[in-house]
Amino acid sequence: MAKGGKGAAKKVDGVASGIIAKKAAEFFEVPDVPGGSGRLPGGAPGWPPGKPTGPKPPHGAPGAAEWRYQRYLHRAHGKGKGPNDVLPFEAWKQTSYDPAVRGGRPGRRGGPDQVAAKQHLTEHYGVQEVENVKLGSHYPDGIRPNAAGGTDYFEVGAMTQGGLPESRERVKLANELPALGDNDSLQFVDKMNPDEDRWLKYADGDDPLTKRYIPPAAGEG
Repeated sequence: MAKGGKGAAKKVDGVASGIIAKKAAEFFEVPDVPGGSGRLPGGAPGWPPGKPTGPKPPHGAPGAAEWRYQRYLHRAHGKGKGPNDVLPFEAWKQTSYDPAVRGGRPGRRGGPDQVAAKQHLTEHYGVQEVENVKLGSHYPDGIRPNAAGGTDYFEVGAMTQGGLPESRERVKLANELPALGDNDSLQFVDKMNPDEDRWLKYADGDDPLTKRYIPPAAGEG
């Protein structure tokens, strides 16, 4: 091979290596974030995350999502969370940034357990996850039409060992129940066990502050 040919081949190999390296970086890393390493949180390099740099860009501006993601990481670290306790950039963007750009209420999907429970309701019970449907002064986590021509509303959250929704959920349920229509219903779903036999179903006269899930007695069911 001519001397010039060897040089050209070497240059091509270098370009190919650069492309491969770039693709590998795209696969294993999230987009670069101002003040951070850009790696997936579980990858640990660059942890703890620093504050985002520069002024906060408005939604839709270049770097707006990345700036807010860096703020999310920094705040998570400030609450004692580690790199395995936070969402990768794309997952965070889908659940927090994108809804805000569309005018929704970002961050409402909750943590991994709550997200999984909502997906379970959608896949097995036809519940539509919503962000902007109001029930009284609150926004339920899901809805579905019922056979009576009304709407079934769903709230997903933590349940105590005693079978009560956690306190903030009880307050929310108490505010939502009076807003139900004649053919509507309201269910509370334990995020750790979202199957229907564990739903708390509320009707007129129920007190959401005291109604609890009571497991079947031994030998039943």
